[in-house]
Amino acid sequence: MKKNILVNATSATSGGSLTILNQFIDNIIDVDKNYYLFVPAILNLKSFDNVIIVPIDAKEYIDRMKWDLYGLKKWCKQYEVKPNLIISLQNTAVLFGGIPQLIYLHQPLPYSKEASWNILKKEERKLWFYKYIYKIWIDISINKNHYIVVQTEWMRKAVAKSGYDEDKIIVSKPKINDININEVKSLDKGNKKYLFYPAADYKYKNHNIIIESVKVLSEKHPQFIKDIKIIFTLDEDTSIYKKIVHYGLEDTIKLIGKLKYEEVLSYYKSSDIVLFPSYVETFGLPLIEASYFKKNIVVSDCSYSREVLTGYNRAEFVQFNDAIAWGNAMVKNLNRHFDDNEVSIPENGWENIFDLIDVLA
Repeated sequence: MKKNILVNATSATSGGSLTILNQFIDNIIDVDKNYYLFVPAILNLKSFDNVIIVPIDAKEYIDRMKWDLYGLKKWCKQYEVKPNLIISLQNTAVLFGGIPQLIYLHQPLPYSKEASWNILKKEERKLWFYKYIYKIWIDISINKNHYIVVQTEWMRKAVAKSGYDEDKIIVSKPKINDININEVKSLDKGNKKYLFYPAADYKYKNHNIIIESVKVLSEKHPQFIKDIKIIFTLDEDTSIYKKIVHYGLEDTIKLIGKLKYEEVLSYYKSSDIVLFPSYVETFGLPLIEASYFKKNIVVSDCSYSREVLTGYNRAEFVQFNDAIAWGNAMVKNLNRHFDDNEVSIPENGWENIFDLIDVLA
């Protein structure tokens, strides 16, 4: 009889959560197990082979909590499915006694030392919730018998400090797509140098420090400003754009909106510097992608960036909240040449996870 693996991913609607779900599905090769994937109904995924898709309508956070507390257990009773292992791809365990659980913990906000948030500020309330309240929910739901998967060594150490058995915390680096650089199209930049920052509109992505640094540079290094174009993957309906307009920097900082993956690769290939001022990341995948193209990288000096870029001599690490240092680093690295070297590309970490599934199920 096939063993039943229940995979909880009811919040995987977009971003990193959806990427993790898709990679999990792509790496399923077991034919001797049934995988029941509980996913958001809006994804409209289809079942195949031994993978059974179960759409769950849980748009609100309270609905997902109810599902974790009793909904999954109720579903198993209703459909007479006895699980051998429960996997959560969304940071917290479910309430289901007597069954081994494996939790993929990929939310760095509760464990980041660099960030603190103010509940009184509207734009920071959600971040405050994740750092302080969500951390409590993580700690309550995961018990000493559960196994935890994280993406980096710094996360493993940070999670272990919360009281979890370090031997049950497994580092599984995310899968990196193979990139054929020769097939990536270059962009027509005219006579400009491109500085590229691919990131969403979250406060900790720290776009503001780039704006502040450009403001300083426009006064101290006006020719540098004339020579460059800084690219953000944001829309113009953001507060970031309002600040750019306020400082009169529209000619220097360009917002191009969300890009397709192939377009992102073209910007990597055509850029002179890749910027990454984010100070909260689990892994920081763009850093690996930029290293594929042997790009000069200016990045916040944080635990995640030091780990991911170990041995890469084209990276300059800068204090995340020092606008003058960011400006100086951009000027310094624009035409800076290095001997060739590259980041050590991690092996597909999903293989480690599925090896553990074989042991636990």
